[in-house]
Amino acid sequence: MWSRIGDGGANESVLKELVEDQLKEANLCLKQIEARIPELIEADKMFLQQLRNERRSKEEIKELYQPIVDEASDIRGHLAVFALKEIRAIDIGSEKLDWKEDIPSRLGSGAFAIVYQGKMRRQGKEQAVALKVCSNVLDFKNASLIMAEVELMRLAILVKFPRKLLKFFNLNLRVETRLPGIAELIQG
Repeated sequence: MWSRIGDGGANESVLKELVEDQLKEANLCLKQIEARIPELIEADKMFLQQLRNERRSKEEIKELYQPIVDEASDIRGHLAVFALKEIRAIDIGSEKLDWKEDIPSRLGSGAFAIVYQGKMRRQGKEQAVALKVCSNVLDFKNASLIMAEVELMRLAILVKFPRKLLKFFNLNLRVETRLPGIAELIQG
């Protein structure tokens, strides 16, 4: 059906048939949800009763669940390492970057990194960049923090410079490096 629409041969009846099919699917989905509402309400009532009957202290509950929370945190860290190394990393090699870890190049510092001014060569052009260099090598304990920091950096760039298109060059991060983020440097 999509091919008939995409080929420019779409007519009103084909489009109407498509919309009707989509509406039927949506209606079916809503009916399935509606059928489960009494079951969900009953489950909520049971859960509320269990909460009312709970007699353990906050400390006992925390002690019971703390190992699970710790394990979940470790798993999250390992997943973050995987994401940073395998999924989000881009290949900006050191030969494309010119920067120094010295006081004149230093722009600022934070909880786990120092930001330096540098230059990046891409497609024959040189561009001023800010390089956020981690104090420690990537591991499962700091990977989640680095990912959160990168997302915060993206958001901060969008909020601070909403009308200017800034490039965030994502991550250049491998286990053996300390360089988590490269962003276009804005003067002033």
